[in-house]
Amino acid sequence: MHSHKMRVLQIHTFYDRYLNTFYNAHKELQNKCYAEQNKTLFRNGFSAIHMISKYLPNCEAELIIANCIPMQKRWADEHNNSSNNNAWSKNIEDEIVRQQIEKFEPDILYLTDPIRFNGEFIKTLRSKPPLVIGWRCADTPFNIDWHGFDIMLSGLPRLLEFAIAAGTKKGIYFVPGMPEWISHEISSIKHDTDIVFAGSISPTQHYRRLQFLDILVQAASQGKFSLSLHLMCNPKHLPSSWKPFLLPPVFGIDMHKALRRGKIVFDVQGEIGIIKPDGSRGLDLANGDTMNMRLFEGTGGGSLVMTDAKPGLDKLFEPGQEIITFNDGNELIEKATYYLKHELERKMIAARGAKRCLTQWSMTTRAKAFVNMVREQLCADEA
Repeated sequence: MHSHKMRVLQIHTFYDRYLNTFYNAHKELQNKCYAEQNKTLFRNGFSAIHMISKYLPNCEAELIIANCIPMQKRWADEHNNSSNNNAWSKNIEDEIVRQQIEKFEPDILYLTDPIRFNGEFIKTLRSKPPLVIGWRCADTPFNIDWHGFDIMLSGLPRLLEFAIAAGTKKGIYFVPGMPEWISHEISSIKHDTDIVFAGSISPTQHYRRLQFLDILVQAASQGKFSLSLHLMCNPKHLPSSWKPFLLPPVFGIDMHKALRRGKIVFDVQGEIGIIKPDGSRGLDLANGDTMNMRLFEGTGGGSLVMTDAKPGLDKLFEPGQEIITFNDGNELIEKATYYLKHELERKMIAARGAKRCLTQWSMTTRAKAFVNMVREQLCADEA
């Protein structure tokens, strides 16, 4: 087996909206060196659950945010292949990532945006790393090419079946991890709002989420509880009754802080499916399973998570013991008001949820699991 430390390179992308907001708030950052920008972004905790490369034991690992233009331009400058100040384009972005892969020479290339970096991209690599792994737990285009992937990871078994049909050699069920430092950093924040939701809503992907949020808004309008909604959406499309509860969208550590302020964190998984040529959703990839990051972000931050009941949920948390589930709007309001009234019960369930999250689903545990899985694959390939 490899005597040297395993070299792992993770290529990820962030929401453009978040990157723009972050760099606008930290104007001086784009003048800093590549390593400094990378560290600063990482410390801001955006997409923290997916940043597994930063935690892998006994590995040499690096994380690249491919669409972070100031940081990627800085890398190109530092390696004397200036992106010659042409207008930025997807091609230049791809080319810089290719150079980064070549320079790092990873044993494992981990692509956590396998839509953007798909089989066609892998084909353009001048030499293919020994193991190419992807991760996907969201909408996926019907015609995606995943040839060139040795493994696709997902928390959705049906998506793994689809991945094989799309050209991946192997699908493995995997759960990401909640970084302990985030829980630690927000632990002193008081739960000063009854119910909090932070996330996106779009009519096509989140119609059930919209329905349940509307039920919460109606109850909050009647004074049943306080409600904070940090929504990423176009507020023009929202009913005016929502206005009093709307707050700006939050990202990274600010999102974790916002969730922590809720005695209850509300969650409804968006629809996840195969996106057909006309943009509509075909095959349901979730199929009763759930792998919503808010489950980990909410429990890991110490709030009580209330989520819509799904048969596959008990793989992650025990409903009624570690989190609370609801099947319809009446049950949502009934349970929310019950647990807001019964503080001790609420705190006990939240504490059990936090314990499960920060042991079984902690970043430390999951990073070890990732390394073990990869070593097994490499051994199998050598055999």
